[in-house]
This record gives sequence, C-alpha cells and structure tokens, in this order.
Amino acid sequence: AGPNERNVISGNLEEGVEISHQVNTANNQVVGNFIGTEPSGTAGPVWARNQGSGIFVEDGSSNNLVANNVVGNSGWTCCEQGGIIVDWFYANGNRITGNLVGVSLNGTPIPNGTVGIRVADGPHNTVIGPSNTVAYNPKGIVISGDNTIYNTITQNSMFSNGTGITLVPPGNAGIQPPTITNATVGQATGNACSGCRVEVFSVANSGAAPQGLHMIGAGQAQGSGGYSFQVDAVPAGSYITATATDVQGNTIAWASAGAQGF
Repeated sequence: AGPNERNVISGNLEEGVEISHQVNTANNQVVGNFIGTEPSGTAGPVWARNQGSGIFVEDGSSNNLVANNVVGNSGWTCCEQGGIIVDWFYANGNRITGNLVGVSLNGTPIPNGTVGIRVADGPHNTVIGPSNTVAYNPKGIVISGDNTIYNTITQNSMFSNGTGITLVPPGNAGIQPPTITNATVGQATGNACSGCRVEVFSVANSGAAPQGLHMIGAGQAQGSGGYSFQVDAVPAGSYITATATDVQGNTIAWASAGAQGF
C-alpha cells in the first residue's frame, strides 16, 4: 500500500476486480488499491467510474481477503451493484477489512451506485471488519437472500449513508436486535440474544436507523440476554446504539438510539 505499489482500477465498463466461478477460486488477496478513483485516491470523477461493482466476489469463490482499499464511484449499471459485493452460494469465508467504501483517502465523498458492501444469495462466514469506513452510499451494508447466514459485521465506522446496516429476511438468520435500557457515565446496560457479543457505538445520527460512528465498548450478553459493561464516555447530549452478534456469527443492528449519552 505504499507509493507506486498500488493499482488504480478505474473507468471500467464492468467490475473493477472480479473473483469468481468455482469453489477452488480461493485464497486471493485484493489489497491496497484505489478502485473507482483518480490516481491519488482522493476523488471520483465521472471518467473514473466502474460501471459494475468495484470488487465482486461470487459464485463459490472463498476465503479471499479484501483489505485496505479505497472503493468508491462504482456500481452504476443496475440493481444491487456497488462497492464490494459477495454473492451467491459457496462464496464462503471471505474477509473485508480496513477499506474506505464510499469515501476517498482525504475524506471526500465518492459514493457507490447502490450499496457500499453487500452479501447476498447464500454466502456464509463473511467477516466485514474490523476498521472499514462505510460512508456516503445510498445503502451502507446489506445482507440479504436465502441461506445468507453466519455473516459478521464488527468494529466498523459508518456515517452519512442513506441507510446503515440492512438485513433483508431471512438474511443473517433473523435474530432480534439488541436494546439499550440505560446508559450512564462509563456503563451501558440492555438486552440482546443469549451469549451474543454486543458492540456499542456513538452514532452519527439519531432516530429510527442510527449508524455506528465509533465503537465505544464491547461485551458479552449473559445467558438470559442481559448485558452491562463499561463504555467510553461520549459528549453530553449524544446518543449511542449497538449491534449484537450471536455465537454462530450472525450480526444484527442497530439498537434504537434512544439512550442518551453522557
């Protein structure tokens, strides 16, 4: 990812990068590239658009790593194309970490056409995180489709998307979202699925569909589903939200942002 070591993959009529077709298409790495940008990675002019998705992993390709890329300005042809797409059965065990999705290297918005990151139509055991920044896309992260289960979303930053995390039934097994019942200085308390990992975030927006901006704490729900653990303080008048991930890796989001910050 150093100077002159990355690829600039822009202006294509279809995908920027496609990894596809067969279960033995596996263990590939897409690391440190500028996808859908001009050469500095700081803007997404029209001429740099990828008409298909920026990175498309599909149809059985498994255990691939997508890391530390700038992915924007892609997925403009139709449907649910966008920044990073994992699609179709047996596309299992892929990891998406440390990417800027919809936002450039200097923070300039470079939204993707429909969605920032989408996992759909059957993949298992995808891990989205840690350290992705997903911003300015019409939809931030979408998990959808038959048998699309055991997919984990963890320790990311999301803001200024039209929607944050969207789970389209039966995507990710339909577990119930966590709740936050109380927030005091340094402590968050609520309920989640039994034994789930709960991640608490400061939010970029309050309301019905909050987006987690910064993770401020994490802990384990008890067998009864109750949780209470230490979190970092946020400014007075702020709001917090939470995700929960069950023991099989299914993540659900978000808790209502109705719990006031400290």
